[in-house]
Amino acid sequence: MKTSREYQTFTKAMGTILKADPKAVKAAMDAEKQERAMEAERTGKRGRGRPPKHPRPASASARVPSEKD
Repeated sequence: MKTSREYQTFTKAMGTILKADPKAVKAAMDAEKQERAMEAERTGKRGRGRPPKHPRPASASARVPSEKD
């Protein structure tokens, strides 16, 4: 049975991944994660592209709690 080109590419990539040194892969992933964290801290970005939170000023028409005796 002849396999598709995509399947052959996938099989080759999986073979490369499975033959890789786990310690080297983990070190590279940790380095990338550290770089992203430093960049996010530098630019003030939060997870999933959210902008930093700014405190909202209290509304003038906000309800005032009443005191009950």
